[in-house]
Amino acid sequence: MKEIIIMNIKKQLLLHAAWCCILLSIAACSDDRLAEVPSSNVSTGFCFRIEEPTTRISYNAEASQFENGDAIGCIIATRNGDSYDFLANSEWHYNNGILVLATENINNDGTVILERDTEKDEDSGFIKITGDGNYYFFFYYPCITDALITADYANATEAYNNDNSIPFYTLLSYPHWYTGTTSTTDRSQYTLCETPANSGQFNAWNSFPCFVNHYQASKKASNYSDFLWCIPSSNSTGGLNTGSDNTINLRFKKKTATIEVITDIALQDIYFQSPVERSLLRGKKINLQDGTLSDYTYNQYFGKQQQHMYMETTDLIRPYYTQSSDSKHDYRVMLPAQKDFQCNLYFQLPNETEYHTLILNEQLTELKEGGLYVIHINRQGESTLEIVDWDNVHWDSDLTTD
Repeated sequence: MKEIIIMNIKKQLLLHAAWCCILLSIAACSDDRLAEVPSSNVSTGFCFRIEEPTTRISYNAEASQFENGDAIGCIIATRNGDSYDFLANSEWHYNNGILVLATENINNDGTVILERDTEKDEDSGFIKITGDGNYYFFFYYPCITDALITADYANATEAYNNDNSIPFYTLLSYPHWYTGTTSTTDRSQYTLCETPANSGQFNAWNSFPCFVNHYQASKKASNYSDFLWCIPSSNSTGGLNTGSDNTINLRFKKKTATIEVITDIALQDIYFQSPVERSLLRGKKINLQDGTLSDYTYNQYFGKQQQHMYMETTDLIRPYYTQSSDSKHDYRVMLPAQKDFQCNLYFQLPNETEYHTLILNEQLTELKEGGLYVIHINRQGESTLEIVDWDNVHWDSDLTTD
């Protein structure tokens, strides 16, 4: 393999340190950047609205937006002194900037606590609180429920049974913290466990699995590796109740880091790989109450999250590919924020038999929450690295790493 080390600035590597955390959905923005709220002239009710553009990248290398039908999760809770009591894990669908409750109502122990406002259009997003007291909402993406991951597993199984030459893990969309062994191609090696949302251990909502796929080449697998979180401003002002009739604007924060490879020509092959056992994190846990991330304690015997918190050295981390309007080729992966980052990038240029190797941790030793790290590769395989915010315009450089 050809080895290309990302060199320091003395050796002409351009390293831009223009860093900022991603916070693209700002509630205080002007109304012309927000989705139009449907008219309301009857009864009470409120809705959740997301700014356009929103935090999740749609992977055309230019726009940043959710797509209609995207499932967003929300923990609903009540306040109990200084703590919260979990009531439900709910599913919401994105619809032109508005979040629409996926079911007609949400109940807790048989009592309806939240329902669609049937006096308004079903897709308007307006909902009513019917339970007593004040309610608090904690949103996250992708939505994870037993039904969703069971369907994902069933769809992958059906496709695999039709053609078992396809590696089973490439057919799954949700991160593999729930599927057991990750790199094997055989479906029989996978076991389905319950989500923490419904496993009887939902104190885990304050240590919710925040994992990425190692295979992100499909759009869903890439999207579902891009964990987002937000709480509405109403959480800090006493919550919402039966009298709430306002529109609540949401601001999402991106919780994973993103590495994007931009090339002048399409590559024959490209993948990321952990060079050392238990060195590259696959997942962390997030407290959905306040959005803080923390590491698991590694345990090879107990708990699927602890067993698979690291990428295996056999995992080839495949990025999602798009071609932008300026004819650049974009390859993108999401990874958990982490210190002591160790990862290699391997790529193969057209008409070449050998792979080039970028030892990323020569210059990049930490991935920050919400960070974007862009690697530019020219036609000769020469590369530069930049650390940017999400508004930075891509640029070309003829600096070499030789």
